[in-house]
Amino acid sequence: MPDSILLIAQSARMLAVSARRGGWRPLVLDRFGDLDTRKVAHAWRKIPGDQTELNGQALIKLAQALIRQYLPAGWVYGSGLESLPEVVEEISQLCPLLGNGPEVLHLCSDPELFFAALDSLQIPYPDITWRQPKDLTGWLAKQGGGCGGVKVALTPAALGNGKVYFQKRLPGAVFTYAFLADKRRLVWGAFNRLYQADYNAQQPFGYAGAINRAALSPETTKLVKEYAWRMIEAWHLRGMHGLDFMVTESGPAILELNPRPGAVLGLWDDDWPDGLLAAHVQACQGECRVTPEPGPARGLQVVFSQEPVAIPKDMPWPSWCVDLPDPSDSVGAGEPVCSVTAQGNSIAVVERRLRWRKHWLERQLAAAPGLGIKVS
Repeated sequence: MPDSILLIAQSARMLAVSARRGGWRPLVLDRFGDLDTRKVAHAWRKIPGDQTELNGQALIKLAQALIRQYLPAGWVYGSGLESLPEVVEEISQLCPLLGNGPEVLHLCSDPELFFAALDSLQIPYPDITWRQPKDLTGWLAKQGGGCGGVKVALTPAALGNGKVYFQKRLPGAVFTYAFLADKRRLVWGAFNRLYQADYNAQQPFGYAGAINRAALSPETTKLVKEYAWRMIEAWHLRGMHGLDFMVTESGPAILELNPRPGAVLGLWDDDWPDGLLAAHVQACQGECRVTPEPGPARGLQVVFSQEPVAIPKDMPWPSWCVDLPDPSDSVGAGEPVCSVTAQGNSIAVVERRLRWRKHWLERQLAAAPGLGIKVS
C-alpha cells in the first residue's frame, strides 16, 4: 500500500494531484473542498477560516485526527499558514515536516524581520515605511502573514486588524521565481509571470493566476537567481519556494518569499516524471535526483464572483476548468468560482486561449439566475 502524505493549504488541489502522480495517498485539509480536490484525495476535511486566515486550533485538531487514523509518512503545507508558525510547529511534533520549519515561515511572514534580513543580504526591495505617509498616492498598505495578495490594499482602512506598513507601489508586472533548494544549493528554478485580480472589486491585488513563462532580460534573471542563492545559504531553505519580484530601472526588487510550494506548482508539475511534489520532498531530504523534461507554456486564470452565488448542479464544466466548486456550497463575494487553464507553444497562444475560455465560462455562468460573475 502506498504511503499517505498530509497536505494542508487554503486550496490543496495542485498538491493533491501532484501527490497522486508521486504515488502517495493524499490526506487533504483545505478550505474549499473543490470537486477535483476530493476526487484525488484519499481523505479530505474542511478547515474553517476565510481568505485572510485559517482557524489554527481547528486545523490542529483536524490534523491530529488524520495523523492518528492514517499515520502519514510526512506532511506539506501550502498557502494559508503564513500567520500560523506555531501551528506548523505543533503539527510537526506529530508528523515529519517536509518543508521549511516554523522559524523560516515566521521570518518570511514578519515584515520587520524579512526586510531586515534582506538588508543584511544586500537584496533590494521597494521602499517601505512603518508610518503612514501623509499622502497615500503611490503607496500600498500591507500586512504581514498573508498569501495571494489578500493583505494588500490602497488604504489601511481596507485591511483588518493588525500592524500595517506601507510600500512604494511600482508599475508593471509581478513575477515569481519558483525554485527548489536542498538547504545548501539551488537545485532547479523557473520564472513565471503572475496575474493580479484587478477586475475583482473585493481583492484587486489578489492572486488571479499565472503563466509559466516570463519575458525578462538576462541581467534580471541572473540577479534574481543570485538573490535566491543568498537566501538559501543564509536561511538553509529546503523544498519548493516562490520568490516574488518586480522589475525597476535599477533591477529586480523583491516583494516576498513564499517558503513553501506555491500557486505555480501545477504549471510545472507535468514536466517532472513523478510530479513536482516528489521533487520537493526529495529536495527537503537533501537528495533531489530527478530533473524535468521541457514542456509547453501553461497558464491558469482564476474566475471570481462579485457577489454571493450558488453554482448550478448541472454546470457543464469543460476539461480545462479546475478548482471546481461543490454545488452544495455557495461562493462568497470576492471568492474564486473556479480556474481556467490553457497550454500552447508560446505566451501569446496561451493567453489567447485563457481569454477565450474565460469569456465562454462567463457566458455560461451569466445564463444562470443570480450569478454575478465578472472575469475581465
